[in-house]
Amino acid sequence: MFLGNNTWDECNKGGFRLENTLKVGDLAPDFSLPATKAEKISLSDYRGNKSVVVAFYGMDFTPG
Repeated sequence: MFLGNNTWDECNKGGFRLENTLKVGDLAPDFSLPATKAEKISLSDYRGNKSVVVAFYGMDFTPG
């Protein structure tokens, strides 16, 4: 699952709120994102039967 800057902007429209952040040991809330094809994939598609790593890199593909 790859998340581009435009998709991240769409997900983050509500703004950052400290009280909504996860703490160590919390389950991640379910979310859906467009896949590389016409379908969407959700975190819940993988919950319980696969390991999932979600990583955000703020400086990838940028000049600085």
